[in-house]
Amino acid sequence: LDIIHNFNEIKSRIDKENGYGKNMFIFHRMPPADHNTELIQIVGKISGKDALFACYEKCLESPYGQIQNWDILSFILSKLDWIIQKKVWIWHEQLPVLSETDIVSYIKCLDIACQSLKDNPDHELSIYFPEQTEKLISDILLTQ
Repeated sequence: LDIIHNFNEIKSRIDKENGYGKNMFIFHRMPPADHNTELIQIVGKISGKDALFACYEKCLESPYGQIQNWDILSFILSKLDWIIQKKVWIWHEQLPVLSETDIVSYIKCLDIACQSLKDNPDHELSIYFPEQTEKLISDILLTQ
């Protein structure tokens, strides 16, 4: 029985490190996506919340309309009901350049989406960030 428990614990850690599992923030290179993965790429130097909203609008093609503020982004990311694929990965090539207030709002939106989809059997949400952003994002999540 201890062997099974140890195996499951080790497997869980490996899965998390490799980007498998449900609704989480991941701070390393993204594994290869397959046909069952919807990949949302937040690439390049996105500067300002309006540019970030526009990037999400282009990538998501949401039926819920234009993204004009953090509440709408949070709502849309918490739904994902129009996306067919089970796995939804949001990949950040780099952290968007946002004001301190906006970066906190953005991380909160992503965290709310992860929490909202926690028990959703239709979608698994993983948020990928560069490794060097882990401390900043972890600090933001701890202060919520």
